[in-house]
Amino acid sequence: IIVRTRFVTEIEENLQVGADEVIPEEFETSVEIFSKVLLKYLIPIQQIQEFTDLIRSQNYDMFRNAGHLAARQKGVHLDIPDATFVSLPVIQSANKIVGKTLRKSNLRENFDINVIAIKREDKFISKIKPDEVISQGDILYVFGTNEAVSALSKHLCL
Repeated sequence: IIVRTRFVTEIEENLQVGADEVIPEEFETSVEIFSKVLLKYLIPIQQIQEFTDLIRSQNYDMFRNAGHLAARQKGVHLDIPDATFVSLPVIQSANKIVGKTLRKSNLRENFDINVIAIKREDKFISKIKPDEVISQGDILYVFGTNEAVSALSKHLCL
């Protein structure tokens, strides 16, 4: 017997009256939100799946007893890097990169970031080459530390 309940506080009662599994809505929502956040931090999908499977297999007990979380993880390690993947608009023609190639803009050398893709009008460029010219209005998809991305963002808005 599988029972859906709204709140985690109702799990024990449902198990006592014969349910084999109880799925609380409030924690399923939390698990989904948490999974999406981990994806944004570039945690591998396999690790996220292992972690959410562990939470579900423990009947959400690890959420109810947060003090025992580390002891129950058994090999699940979420390594969240100090890095981010964001899109940054090139909005000022007066900055030093508009009209230059990626190579000559020295973004990697000056800001320690990597340009992963460029959106130009309705076109999405995912095969980035060093001779790709940066244009006014481009959206750069970049990966780097939070500090590096912040510095580049300020530079692009000059």
